[in-house]
Amino acid sequence: GAVFNATNDNGTFTWTGAAPAGVYTSSFHAVDNDGMDSETITITVENNDSNGNGIPDDWEQRYFGNLTNTAADDNDGDRSSNLDEYIVDTNPTNAASFFAIESFARTAGREVQILSTNSRYYSVDYLPDMIAGDTWSNLQSGVAGSNGLLSIMDTNEAVRRMYRARVNLP
Repeated sequence: GAVFNATNDNGTFTWTGAAPAGVYTSSFHAVDNDGMDSETITITVENNDSNGNGIPDDWEQRYFGNLTNTAADDNDGDRSSNLDEYIVDTNPTNAASFFAIESFARTAGREVQILSTNSRYYSVDYLPDMIAGDTWSNLQSGVAGSNGLLSIMDTNEAVRRMYRARVNLP
């Protein structure tokens, strides 16, 4: 997390641990006998991938403690590569940690539920006719994860549909 400490005229902004890649904006406000002042700063954290395997070094260090695994490796034997596990934000050292549709319910339409994290975006597609072909249609895309169960509704009352879920990096 981020910590800001200030005494008199000096301040220190410290970010402990690896920060996920992205753009962060922080506002600082100071009040004293002379009035109030505010400053806004923008911090850009870039992905650091020193071995060029498509996986940020901080993610590899967190799960493996080194940078020697390849993107194609499957360390936990769950048939998902390390790169796939990074993209879907699952634990590459735990075979029980994998991305899938968690549940499907027929309520007022159809409800597709997926386990999500707040650092990814999710999409659900459907196949209207399983026999006629492989033309997937988008039901909903770009849905921000919630660090929990994410529900996506299909209000179409079609007789049959097949669903798939996808994950996108921010």
